[in-house]
Amino acid sequence: METFGTRLRALRTARGLTQQALAADACSRAYVSTVEADRAAPSAELLQHFATTLGLTVAELRTGPVPDAAHDRALRLARAWLKPHGAAFTGGTFWDVCGQAQQALEAGRWAQADQLFTDATRLPDAVAHYATARRVGCLTAAGEPEYAAHLGEGALAGLPAHPDPDWVVWLCAALQEPYRALGATGQAEALRTRALLLAGTGAEPGPAAAMLIAHGVPERALALLVRWPLLRLLAPPPVDEIAELTAEARGLAEAGRLREAIEVLERACAVVLSPAPGVRSPRAAG
Repeated sequence: METFGTRLRALRTARGLTQQALAADACSRAYVSTVEADRAAPSAELLQHFATTLGLTVAELRTGPVPDAAHDRALRLARAWLKPHGAAFTGGTFWDVCGQAQQALEAGRWAQADQLFTDATRLPDAVAHYATARRVGCLTAAGEPEYAAHLGEGALAGLPAHPDPDWVVWLCAALQEPYRALGATGQAEALRTRALLLAGTGAEPGPAAAMLIAHGVPERALALLVRWPLLRLLAPPPVDEIAELTAEARGLAEAGRLREAIEVLERACAVVLSPAPGVRSPRAAG
């Protein structure tokens, strides 16, 4: 027999959320666990928080979503994110607006994409740290790496003591871009290493997402697809970057600027020694 606790747990896991992500700043992860075990009844304020985070009304959370409404919404979004070019993101949800921003990014409309991600953070079902991480990329592409780094570092510093690992991965992955644009390769590699310890890059999710959709699990497909624009940033830097740094160091050395040449070579070494995508997290290793 379904209870409120089992329903809450099923809705949370279907959306790929951890207990900490559902709790956010409204309560503790332990309290969410207690509610899911039916050992506590949430207050009206907490019910509203849970419903908003899950993209439901309080009524739907209390009695279960309108038959197939949540499933159909996830199916529509997963299909659109699978092939975002030309897709219609018209539902008005957080992932709809982010889908519109993704389309703007792919068309090189950086300012429009940044504004859409900003607008998305104001929606009731917003995943704010995701939108912020995507804004970091928009601002870097628009030629504002200093502001992008400031925005991302501010969000990273503002995370709670025990944040959802996804938040850390998204922000660290995104912050690589402005630091690379600013020539701070060592800082970029440190962020990449931190992200890889929590989540490897994985493979392009299209085939897996298509299979999940076909098997009636669009929620999991959507979770894979929306994360990919950030996770793919964790791939090893191209060999061209190493070659460019080596050539730059050689030119500096030939010009007698040995100290600067050594600094550039140290940056090249940091790129060479950066961990491969297969790095396992301590949790996986355990």
